[in-house]
Parts: sequence; C-alpha cells; structure tokens
Amino acid sequence: MNNEDLEAFLVEAELVRQKVRDLADNRMSPEEFDRLEALREQDRKRREDYQLRNEREAEELKRRGTSGKGIGKDFKSFCKACHL
Repeated sequence: MNNEDLEAFLVEAELVRQKVRDLADNRMSPEEFDRLEALREQDRKRREDYQLRNEREAEELKRRGTSGKGIGKDFKSFCKACHL
C-alpha cells in the first residue's frame, strides 16, 4: 500500500465517521444518506469506467505501434513490399 492509497483510505474513513455522526445527531435523514451514497457510487463507477477506457485506448495504441510509412527506427514492423 503506497502513500496515495493510504491517504485515500484515511479520507474515506473520515467521510464515513462524519456521516455516522450526522445520522446519530439527526442532522441527516437516512433517505438523504442513501441518496448521497448512491451519487457517490455513481461517481466512483464513472471514474473507474473512465480510467479503464483510457487504459484500453493506451493498450490499443501500443498494440498498433507507431503510425506512418515505417521509415524509421521506432517502428515495430515494416512491410517492404507495401512501401517500395
């Protein structure tokens, strides 16, 4: 577990503690709590989907290699028959 993960965990724990305190002190209704949790879950899912899409796109770009006619040293493969 790195420092960034630990910091995210501590922030999450603090949010949970505050929500429990608000529920116990009647500053937040259970319905309001459920609504906020649903929104938070949607946001988390959206961020995960965005990250996964970016990772897939990066992998696809890496798989395809560098675009162009293949004249250079940075290309994975080059078809001499196609580009005479």
